[in-house]
Amino acid sequence: MPDRDIDRDSPPEMPDPPDHPEWDDVETWSKANLRYPVPGGWDIDDHGKFHTTWVHEDGAKLVRSSKPTPGQKDTFAFKLDGTEVHRVDTGPKRSELREQTVWLLTFYDEEEDIDAPEAFEQRVREKQNRSLGDFA
Repeated sequence: MPDRDIDRDSPPEMPDPPDHPEWDDVETWSKANLRYPVPGGWDIDDHGKFHTTWVHEDGAKLVRSSKPTPGQKDTFAFKLDGTEVHRVDTGPKRSELREQTVWLLTFYDEEEDIDAPEAFEQRVREKQNRSLGDFA
């Protein structure tokens, strides 16, 4: 086995995140090599192996938690103040999860007239249906 000169006292620096235009001007909180965008009025509140929690400046709490799914994909549920408002199925690369997280946090910030999680869930569904039609 070759003798490698590894400096175990000073680990390599974390690489820069991928260059995604939607992350411009977005503060981030990082743990290891995972980055969780925090746009607008959101702050990261808690992060664990199976969940991440953000708290909005208006007091709303968004929790993203993983749910085991048979096969190659995992399901992540987003709950706003305890009500599930969104769900994402994603593979090991997690790019869809990151994009949907950024989108959901930003969308909440932009929709000022929503007064309940159920109304927000309905608005998310309407927006997704409209945006899916844009690609047809």
